This record gives sequence, structure tokens and C-alpha cells, in this order.
Amino acid sequence: MKKLIVSTIALALVLHVSNAKAEDNKTEERVGFGSGLLIGAIAGGPAGAIIGAVSGAWLGDKVNESDKVPELETSLAATKVDLNRLRDRLKVADNQLHEARIQLQNQHVTQQKVANQMNVVSGLKLDIMFRTNSSELESTIIDKLVPVAMMLEEFPDFDVQLTGHGDTLGTVEANRIVAEDRALRVKQSLVNAGIDGRRIHIVNLGKAEAEADFEDIEGRALERRVRIQFVEATGSTKPTLAQN
Repeated sequence: MKKLIVSTIALALVLHVSNAKAEDNKTEERVGFGSGLLIGAIAGGPAGAIIGAVSGAWLGDKVNESDKVPELETSLAATKVDLNRLRDRLKVADNQLHEARIQLQNQHVTQQKVANQMNVVSGLKLDIMFRTNSSELESTIIDKLVPVAMMLEEFPDFDVQLTGHGDTLGTVEANRIVAEDRALRVKQSLVNAGIDGRRIHIVNLGKAEAEADFEDIEGRALERRVRIQFVEATGSTKPTLAQN
């Protein structure tokens, strides 16, 4: 019966301490320690007092921890909000990275297409044919120069070189004059189409490369020409004139 009474008193004290709200941590520790001493003294004298003091300190810690629960819950909620914000930012960054990769890939494809087109353009050659001892541009020749002008507009990194040729007939000087006049006529036609004259360069070879003899009429017809060739832009402000 005595032990039951002591136990009942101890339980009442424990419940009382657990429900009490201390003003600060020190007060809680004192409450727990003091209640433990009282419980221990009732239960078993000095030895019980020591045991009770330890258990009382533990009770005080539990009271302190229970008071901190709302603060911890608030902190946890704030952490979850921050985590969600970080996840949103990461998702946005991932989308931006994906778009950047697509743009880079498209840019690479475009650059490759341009490079391929430039390789094709740089290899293009077109011969404009003329009658014997003539530099007149016929309507069919002018029509052939229209796509040349269009390509020069589309590819500003390219200029055009006009190389004048003559056949084996006539003197070197006569062929030099007529070959230059033919190249100048072609140049003027391109300028009339809107091409900057500084992008058009003239090279005059006269009859230097002519090989067809007098009887080779078709061969000589192919030698009376202005060869149009696309070249990389040099930034030159005037055409180059080479004479033989």
C-alpha cells in the first residue's frame, strides 16, 4: 500500500511537471531536477533522490523538446518551400539548356549548309561566248548574267573574276584589246544588275591561252570568251588588270 501511494504521488508530480510551461530552458531544467529529487526521496531516501534527480532532468529535457516542436515544424515547412523553389529553378534551367542545345544544333546544320554552298559556288565557272572580233553582248548573253548577279547578292563573301580570252586569229595587241573590251562589257552588265563594281575583277589574257588553228572553227569559237569565276572577296576597291 505504501509503494502504491508513493507511486501515485510520483505520477501526479510527473504529470504536473510535464504540463507546466517554463519561461526558459533553465527554469525547465530546475523544475525537472527538483521534481526528480522529491520523487526519489519519497521512493527511497538519498539513493532514490539521486535516481530521481536524473529522471527529473530527463523529464525537463522532454518538456524543452516538446516546446521546440512548433518551431521545428515551421523550419521544416520553410525548407520544403525553398526546396520546391530550387526544383522549379532547376526545371527552368534544364529547359533553357535543352533549347540552347537545339539552337546550337540548328546553327551547326545551317553553317554546314552554307559551307557546302560556298564550296559549290567557289567551283562554279561560266563562259560567255562572243563572235569573231566582236565584244557585243547579245540578249542571250545578258540573260545568262542574271543568275550570276543573283548569286553575288546571295553570297556577299564572294566576288567574281572575269577573264577575257581571244582566239589565234589576229595580232597579240588586237586580241588584248578585244578581250579586255569583252570583260568590261560583262562587268557593266553586272553593275547594271545592281552589283558593286568593286566586287568584279578583270584579268585579260588575250590570245595567251589560244591553241585552235585556222581550220578549227569550232575550237576558235570556244576561245573567244569571258570566263566568269566566283572567288573569295578580297576587299579590293578596283579590278586587277593583267596584260600579255
